[in-house]
Amino acid sequence: MRILSLRFSFLTLSISTSFALMAQNDSVEVWSVNLDSTVVSSHRYTSGIKVDAHGDFRWRMQMMDELPKLLGNADPIHYAQMLPGIQTNAECTSGIHIQGCESSHNTVNINGVGIHNVNHLLGFFSVFNAPHFSTMHISKTIDNGEAANQLGGTLAMETDTIVPDTIHGEASAGLIASQATVHAPIGKKTALHLSFRTSYINMLYGAWLKMDDSQLKYGFYDANATIVYRHNDKNLWMIDWYMGKDDGEFGDRNFMANLKAKWSNVMGALHWQCRWNGLNVRQTAYVSSYRNRFGLDMDKLSFFLPSYRTDAGWKIATEKGRWKLGGEICRHFVQPQQLNADASFVETTKQATEQRAWEGGLFADYQIPLNSTLTLSAGARIPFYFIHGYKQPFAVDPHVVLMRESEQYQFSLSMFRRHQYLFQTGFSDAGLPTEFWLMADNDYRPQSATGVQMTVSSFVMKRRYRLTADIFYKRLTKQMEYTGTLLDFINKEYDLNQWIEQGKGENYGFSLMVNKCSGKLTGWIDLSYTHARRTYQQNGGKLNGSFPANHERPYEMNAVATYAYSKKWSFSTSAVYASGTPFTAPKSIALVNGYVVTQYGSHNGARLKPYFRLDLSVNYRWKGKRLREQGINFSLYNATCHANNLFYHIKTTKDGKIGFKEVSFVMFALPSVSYFCKF
Repeated sequence: MRILSLRFSFLTLSISTSFALMAQNDSVEVWSVNLDSTVVSSHRYTSGIKVDAHGDFRWRMQMMDELPKLLGNADPIHYAQMLPGIQTNAECTSGIHIQGCESSHNTVNINGVGIHNVNHLLGFFSVFNAPHFSTMHISKTIDNGEAANQLGGTLAMETDTIVPDTIHGEASAGLIASQATVHAPIGKKTALHLSFRTSYINMLYGAWLKMDDSQLKYGFYDANATIVYRHNDKNLWMIDWYMGKDDGEFGDRNFMANLKAKWSNVMGALHWQCRWNGLNVRQTAYVSSYRNRFGLDMDKLSFFLPSYRTDAGWKIATEKGRWKLGGEICRHFVQPQQLNADASFVETTKQATEQRAWEGGLFADYQIPLNSTLTLSAGARIPFYFIHGYKQPFAVDPHVVLMRESEQYQFSLSMFRRHQYLFQTGFSDAGLPTEFWLMADNDYRPQSATGVQMTVSSFVMKRRYRLTADIFYKRLTKQMEYTGTLLDFINKEYDLNQWIEQGKGENYGFSLMVNKCSGKLTGWIDLSYTHARRTYQQNGGKLNGSFPANHERPYEMNAVATYAYSKKWSFSTSAVYASGTPFTAPKSIALVNGYVVTQYGSHNGARLKPYFRLDLSVNYRWKGKRLREQGINFSLYNATCHANNLFYHIKTTKDGKIGFKEVSFVMFALPSVSYFCKF
């Protein structure tokens, strides 16, 4: 007979073990061992960011309270760009670039519904109001069949599905914008989450918002609403709604012109999640629309270049045991950039018309546990795409993930292939969101990508630090490049196709990250190397050869730290150093008959100077009688007063001379103060 007894107490383990062996003659032999008490302790995980075995990031939005608030705002997209493998953006740029991919290759969504332009102007704000969401999930590669028909990673903003017991929320008021968020129960089964944000940037910062002595005027607002209804433990309904609008104007004295841009996003979705006999089902019906109206006013010329994209669709995903199955269907309405001009010498005989198409896919994933720590996941997505006059070749997009996970370290190796049927392109040197969408057809074939990623992660020093490293390679086809400029169509017939070329691409690189997970001081340091190359070999085309991608920044280093000095005081800082982005420099500039004639060198053959910025922030908190918490934030943007180049342009001086000059954003050390409260 064998007897084993265990006794446990909090943080103390006491074990007494006795074995009794009884022979047939009923004699008993007893062996006993008594151990002293053992104390089990661990460092409390205080970091708001976690890295899983795939190299994915999960970020609690509560952490935004501790990070530097740039102009009074701690933005999720801004700090996502400070993670390894995700490119850091400068001022006056938009979008998010993951592992060298174009911004349009990556999926950015709210609870699984895509948002097509995620940045407000200047890059200080995104369309995401952080207090409205609970977590941000970032996947740098494709590791499941549910991922959309796009070539890059995924950034997903997720709302809380718990029904709160009482009304609570938070608000903040700064010198550039204010926002408020409310989470309220409506009965025992329903919750309402509301957020609203608006800016008044020109009131106090109007005199500072300049680029090369040219004035910038700007304003925006956005609003979120989420309704959560828990019918019972097995059924959850949720309604999502988002709306945002931007209005910007940039006056250029050199050309006596005003650049204007208005763009907006609207999204609505109905989600249903249910569990039945071990089967989990998620369904979503949605509509998402993005509109852009970019224009230019000059002495004898006024024109607008409107474009839009609207998606209406439904998707479903089911999980049971090791299987995951699902599908999606979407109707696209796309208006590529078209010219509306008020000038007799601008021909508009060849306009782009609205494009309509069906897109979707069916997918299946299967997970195989090989042993206690090793798992193999495999699956495939079958995409489909229908547009008038184009026959899509049959395609199967497979993916495989091998993952090993233990308490001390994690390892994953993933491979995938994907197709993409909608593209985004346009001139971007104006610093405004001038990009527009196009659909695959007989002229522009679908893009595709084949990629591999390996990630290794391990805890060290009693799990106080986590080291993460990854390496990746992606091969891309049918990459799109817009070779035109803002004024190319003046005195010419405007034909969009003459400015677009397609080629192939190659992305590869690696990243390293050290994350301090516990203690009063938390944060991370990361280093990334990314090579993004595009090759065009078209007879008679404007491009012929291999060039860096427009957004390529080979070397990047980011550091983010927060220090909780006491319950009232906390400090934080962030720093970024990155290689300059490429641009096409002119070889010669001349004035002929009153017109500027320019000869350019190799496409993207030059680079801007390296980018550097240091931001500082201080929070002081106190408790009130009616508020859970309130406080004041002091932030300093670009504390070292480093003048970062945004782009170069041709400048005409008052005495008629022509020069080629870099443009910097004239706001050296930009301070801000904001009040915040939680109730």
